[in-house]
Amino acid sequence: MGVIDLCKSAIVFMDYDNVWITCEKNYNVDVFVKNFIDKIYDFMGEKGYKVNEFIAYGNYDNGKMSRDKHQTKLQTLGVQTRHCMNGKDSADIAIVCDALEKLFLTSTDNDTYIIVSCDKDITPLINKIKSQGKEVVLVTFAVN
Repeated sequence: MGVIDLCKSAIVFMDYDNVWITCEKNYNVDVFVKNFIDKIYDFMGEKGYKVNEFIAYGNYDNGKMSRDKHQTKLQTLGVQTRHCMNGKDSADIAIVCDALEKLFLTSTDNDTYIIVSCDKDITPLINKIKSQGKEVVLVTFAVN
């Protein structure tokens, strides 16, 4: 009798611009000092998710983000990065495009789509993913 894999395969889409700005401006927290990415990996592992891909979307040319080499730091943590041009919602649009491509065009074994964002405008994507029988986990945090 074979071993049953209890882990759910997952892909993570992170609106890094949104998360970084929220951490910096609202909490005065550096995402790397607080090991934010490692905590997401750990949390997902504790919940039984095996992260196959982790993609962070952002404008890595942004002054402080560029100066502090966020893109390089993310990549050393095993996170794929997608550079999004400066502009309102560019990361959100890129996440939607990539998630829908994974959902409909690419044969993946991802049971779960994990979205890390502090925006509410991702709701239509969540509904579409769920309509295809996939699980969605939204990782966010509230601002006081």
